[in-house]
Amino acid sequence: MDQSNIEFPKLTLRGTEHTIRFTRGAFAYHMSKKGLELADLRSNIKVIGTLTDLLMFAFHPPFQGSAEDLADALIEENKMAAANVAVHIALGKVFPTPTISKPAVEGEKPALQ
Repeated sequence: MDQSNIEFPKLTLRGTEHTIRFTRGAFAYHMSKKGLELADLRSNIKVIGTLTDLLMFAFHPPFQGSAEDLADALIEENKMAAANVAVHIALGKVFPTPTISKPAVEGEKPALQ
């Protein structure tokens, strides 16, 4: 998938602006390798671990520090909610939701795009 024309979300942590960007393959690999589930982003208990693991591979430039440092930065700078929204936006860029177009001719079935 050519990502050159996709504008990915950005998040500033500890004074560095990071783009949250990944490919479908990288996302699938890291999710399966770490046993992560998207539903964990909505869990009060698992959200920090899942979000931190996702950002560790999705941040460009990479976060300078450990996963624990990143989790601390998210909490200390009150960026958990913003990071969660940015990850969901990035997911929508890489895995776009299909849209249904109106039929060109009345009576035809709408096309899935």
